[in-house]
This record gives sequence, structure tokens and C-alpha cells, in this order.
Amino acid sequence: MQVLTGFRILPGIYKYKNTWWYLAIFVFVVHIFSVTSILFAIAKEEDDAPVILQNTSNPAPTPMPAKTSTPVSSYSSGPILSTDKDFYIKDESILISIHTPANTPTLSLYDPSGVVYRFLEEQSLNGSYNYIYTADSEGNYTLIANFVSGNETMELRTDFTVTETGSSHRALSRVSPEIDAMIPEDAMNVEFFIELEEEKPPASQHGPPDKANGRSIELRQETAVINQPVKWVLSNGSNIVKYRTPPVRLVEENSNDTIKRVIVESTASIHYYNITSFTNITETRKEYIRLFWFDNGTRVDVTPDPAYNLTFFDTDGNGLINRVQWTVPKLSSQTFEIETITIINVQSYPTLGGNWTVRFNTSGTSNLSITPVNGTLFGNDLEFSGLWCGTTELNAIYNGTSVTYPGWNCPDEGRIVNRPITSGKHTLEFVFGNSVEHAYNLVDSNLNLTPENITFVYSAGQRPDVIEIGEAKEGINLTVNATIYNQGVSESGQFSVLFYDGGIEFYNTSIENILAGGSANATAYWKTLAGTHNITVRADPSNITQDSDPGNNNASKNINISAWQKYYGNVSGNIALATSETINLTKWGWSNTSSGYIYLVKKGATINWSSLWALGYIKDSTTKGTADFLDADTALGMKPGVNNATDFTGNNISSLFSSDGTSAISTLNVTVRGKIIENVAVTNSTNLTNITNVGGADYITGLLWDTGDAAGAEYTGAEDLVFIAKINHSSKGLVNIYHDYEIAIPNAMRATVSGDVDFYKELR
Repeated sequence: MQVLTGFRILPGIYKYKNTWWYLAIFVFVVHIFSVTSILFAIAKEEDDAPVILQNTSNPAPTPMPAKTSTPVSSYSSGPILSTDKDFYIKDESILISIHTPANTPTLSLYDPSGVVYRFLEEQSLNGSYNYIYTADSEGNYTLIANFVSGNETMELRTDFTVTETGSSHRALSRVSPEIDAMIPEDAMNVEFFIELEEEKPPASQHGPPDKANGRSIELRQETAVINQPVKWVLSNGSNIVKYRTPPVRLVEENSNDTIKRVIVESTASIHYYNITSFTNITETRKEYIRLFWFDNGTRVDVTPDPAYNLTFFDTDGNGLINRVQWTVPKLSSQTFEIETITIINVQSYPTLGGNWTVRFNTSGTSNLSITPVNGTLFGNDLEFSGLWCGTTELNAIYNGTSVTYPGWNCPDEGRIVNRPITSGKHTLEFVFGNSVEHAYNLVDSNLNLTPENITFVYSAGQRPDVIEIGEAKEGINLTVNATIYNQGVSESGQFSVLFYDGGIEFYNTSIENILAGGSANATAYWKTLAGTHNITVRADPSNITQDSDPGNNNASKNINISAWQKYYGNVSGNIALATSETINLTKWGWSNTSSGYIYLVKKGATINWSSLWALGYIKDSTTKGTADFLDADTALGMKPGVNNATDFTGNNISSLFSSDGTSAISTLNVTVRGKIIENVAVTNSTNLTNITNVGGADYITGLLWDTGDAAGAEYTGAEDLVFIAKINHSSKGLVNIYHDYEIAIPNAMRATVSGDVDFYKELR
């Protein structure tokens, strides 16, 4: 039977009665199968075989109040209190070992926050106790074991530290000072093993003789791979110490599609040997790849050198190499370059009519030919512009179907420039000696415009008084912004942007260029007209950019321009009769403003006040007319289609006073010059769209027509309209102040947008 034993270092191990005490994990291997792995305490008698002690149970710690104890000095022999390591990672299991011959200890654990745990007493074997504890907090922990020895209360202490991640604190084997001296400061995960076989591992380094057994100390580095801790083995013939040192790292610099520079370096305190390094590269053929090593600044090709063992990998199985691996024979810090001969910009996205530049590198001398393939043709899809080596334009041979250059040798970057004259995909094939590569482009811009990208900009002073039925006033210069996105993979180039009100173009501008994935703003200015207007923006209407999806280049958005104006105020003052020399003859103070009506008509209109009648009814009758409200809208230019208005939703006489153009929604009776006029169509002056209980509103606007103008008995649109408002002296209305009246009229009642209207008040 072959027996291998191994265990981790116990910081704070002491020699007691010529015995070294350790904690170990034994693995018994019998021929071809493993029997078990068991946790043991081991007492190694000098010059004797190890004595194996069965471990005890592992109860969970029980929190207890802190208690004071009398500390005593450290003991060089006798009782032992230790953990299997000095440093742990959070949630790692911690093995605690106590050996107190002929004494029963009390074990307490102080965590970083001061909480004390007392471990339950348990039966021991030969005075040895083992516990497992899992620390879930970072910080320093203290273990205290108290026991009675003779007439004296004794105490042992040991400390350990728990961190979030692995620690690089130095750990010593305590096998011998000579072995400890060879363990570097940055060693991690130090482990100690008893060597029971005569066969020794091959050593790559030798240290001084071990005074403990007179044998030389051998040091061996195991396999080293970048980004992984490096394993080391120390052996003095009877004991083995294993540890790890910080990993080698690989830093990539100045990477491009052709040359990748990598630095393989280490921060460890010792030099490494035969480090396995690897990196990913742009896909290419194996024969195009070269590995260069910088020897004191000199670039040396080590591709064929077996010491570097350059290996190639095709990780995605497409026949092209995309990963390389090599060996660094000796390391402190070494610089390498991996070079591939390939097209630099394999895929491009040029602008239609712009330049398509393909950059490439070659090595050596051979004939170069560049030919359009896969349906691409010179003269039809591409126009050849020139061939360069570095900054020097060369006299290439162009025969209309391909570009050739015999004996091409360019130590710099090669470059060919063509101009795409059709949209879509284009392909060029490069043949250099036996090497064949391809370059591709896609001429594809995709302008995109949505209604959400159209915005109307106006100041507070350009907002209408009748905000409930309009966004902006009539007659202002409104700013219209359109944000256009390029969702394609190519630049757009220059294109036009046109703005329409309905089907009428009112503005055009242009955008120089939009990068792929970018956006740009186009701005227009429009003089507003009453009603609902559909503002349409069309980007590149002629498809100069050969957009892959021209259908999403157009967008529309509605804007409601208020067709109404509101007036409010008070009706009181003095009336004076005077001569032409303005000499007052009679002065009449008038303040009877609590009743009556305000009348509003077009400026200069002559009204037959005794001939007024309710709009919607035949003259002096209770018989309804036909579409009288629609006739009024027609007369005032407030019908859909007028001035490019697509609609007047909630914004004309028909929709505010009538439900169908013929019948009124709400009516009241009014008295004009002593004449009662019934069924007058009314609406809420303060909020025109509030048609609920209009008769109970504080301020109302009614609508009459002058039958004295009529050639017949029914309103036709040629007769004068009279808007009427009832005086209400005790209410608040617009702008939250008291006034006598509020009245709303169509803007078209004025001769111009900023024109005047006539007000009348019947004196009583």
C-alpha cells in the first residue's frame, strides 16, 4: 500500500515533549481506488512513525457574554492553540486546533465587532480538540483558550484575519528556517506535506542545505499560465512545502487589425520560466501570422523558434486562425508583436459618391491584383481613383476590370481608393502571390423621421388667449423643428428637407451630412393660419442618398391654431354732450352696469338693432333654418380646406354652438331694445369647450344675425353677425379678476389679424 499524507500549515504550532503537532487531511490511496478522506490531528514523534488521532465532533459556536481572563506568557512547549492558516477569505471554513494534555480548555472567539462566541466543550482524544468555524465578516479575529494547569489559570491566544478576497500576506511553513527563507514575501496558500517516498520531484533550482536533516533544498516551478497564480514546490527530502505566487499578466498595446503588441509581465518577487501566453487576433490564415520578440528594442522573428512553441487555434471552426499561444522562456517583462497579413478594414460603409478607401498590409514581394467580384463592376458600381503605398501614389495598371501592380513590395500601409456610384454591397478581391483576401462595403443610409421628432416652438406671448382650442395664435411666425436620424450604416451625404402645410410647400432647407447612427435638425418657419393644420416634413424627397428605406423619411404632425379671440372688461363711465369746440353742454354719469348686454360686430358694420334674431332660426320665427351655423363658418373662412386647414375640431362656430351645423347645443332668451329673442345659441365664454350647463355659467357668449340685411327670411352668410355677452358685475373670470363681461369672437370678425372690432352697449 502507498500512503500519501498532506496537510495545511498551522500558524502558531509549538513543539511539545519532542513532538511536532500539525493538523492534516489524509488521503489514503490503495492501488487503483481512493478509500476516503478524513480530517485528523497528527502528532509526529521525532524518529518515530506518526500517531493518528481521530477528530472530534464540530458543534456550532454558541454566543456568550464576554468575560475577562488573566493572560499568561507564550509557551514554547506544552499546550497548542492554532488555526490552519493566518489569512482567510470571507465564508471560508476555518479549522481551529487545541492540544492541552490533561486539561479541559474553554475556547472563546472574538470577532471584529466584539461579539464573543464560546465553543462547547467536547470529549477529546489525548487532549486534542478540533473545531470548524465559518467567518462571514471581514477583519481581525482573536481566539483565547483558558484552562487550569496546577494552581495557575493559563491562557493561550492566536489571531487570524478574514478579507473579502484572497490575501497575499506571507505565510511560513515552520518546517525549518532554511525552507522559510526560500519562501518569497508574496507567497500565497502555503501548504506543508510529509514526504514518505524516496522518489523526489525534479528540481529546477537548489538552495542551501537544510540544517534540520542535512539534505539540500530543491525548488521547482510548476506550469505557469498568464492570469493564473504560479505554483511552486520546495523539498528537503523529507518534507514538501507548496505555495503560489502572483500570476503573470498580459497587457495589450497599440492593437489594430494587423499588428497587436502584447507585454507579458509579472509583479512577483521571483522570475518565472516557460510561461504559457495567449491572445486573440483578427481572423486570418495561419501562413499570414508572425510572432516577433523585442530583444533590447530589436524586433526578432521567433515564429519558427521551437523555444517559443507558437501554436494556432481556430476557435469557431471556420478555417481561420483567431487565437495564438506561445511560450515565454524566461520572464520579468517581455514584449511581443503578433502580425497578420490581411485587409485592415475588411468592411466599410462609405457614402454614395464619396470615397471607399481599403487599407491593407503585405509582407515580401509579389504581384498584386485588385478586382471587383460578386456582381460588383468597375465603371458600373465603382470608379477607380488611385493606389497608394503610404503617402506615395503609384502608377497602377487599370484596364477597366481590375487594378494590378507587378512586383508589389510596400513596407508601409497599402491603400486603394474607389468611388461608389451605386448603393448596396460591393466586393473587392485582393490577390498577392498565393494569398487571397476580400474587402466589402455597404452603401446604405437609412434616414428616419417620426411625428415625435417634429416639434413646434413658440413663446409665451405667442400662445392664444383661447388656450382650450389652440396651441398658438393665428398670424405668428411659428418655428418648426424636425430631428432626422440616420439608422443606416453609411453616412447620408447632403440632402434636402421640405416642409408642407397640407399639400402646400412653405419652406425648404438642406442638411450637409448625417453620420451613421447620428442625427441632425432641420428648422423651418411658418406663418400660422386658423384651424387644424397637418405639417409634413419630407427628408430627401428625391432619394439622392439612395436610402434603403425611403418610406420612413416622411412624417406629419397636427397643430391647432386658435380661430378665436376673447375680450373682457368693465362697462361704466361718463357720457358728455359737447359742441364741435369740445365745450361740454351736458354731462351724464352712467353706472347702471349690473344688467344688459355687450354687443360686438365687425368694424364699420351698420346694424339694424330692432331686426336682430337668433342664428339658426328663420326671421321672426321659431322655425329652424338649414345649416345656418355651417353657413356662418363658410362666411368667416372657418371650414376645413380653407387656408389649408384640415379641420376646425372644437374651433369653429359649428362645433362650439351647434351639434350638427343646424341645431344649437345650448340656448337662452335675451332682450334687445325691449324685444325678447328666444332660443339664442350660447356657449361658455370662459371655457368655450365646456358645454355643460352653459346657461349657469358666469359669462356666456350668444350669437345673433341681422335680419334687416337679408334678401330672404333665412341666414345665408351674407348678413351681419352680432355676438352678444350678458353683463355680470359680481364674478371672477379670465385672469382671476372681477369684471363685467367676457366675450369670445372668431378672429375672422376682424379685417386683419390685429384689426379692430366695434363694441356696443345698450344704455338703460
